Amino acid sequence: MTIENQISVNCDEPEEISACQLLDILIKGGEIIINNNESYNLAEITDSICSTAALYAAEESISNNKHAINELYITQINKMLRG
Repeated sequence: MTIENQISVNCDEPEEISACQLLDILIKGGEIIINNNESYNLAEITDSICSTAALYAAEESISNNKHAINELYITQINKMLRG
């Protein structure tokens, strides 16, 4: 599903779609197209995340921030959206 289609399904204005919403689509097994370029699935987004950041997020999610992994993915998707 392209971002344009996701926007038309999820909101009125293109600015309203968020990285969090895109993550939800990925978690449900969907694919997203970022910047009209390539389609990505959850595994491809995972591959683009620095292993050190992933390890830190995993440790954080166990110790004191149960949302650390989601935040890591949202941050990565935001970076990709901004090019």
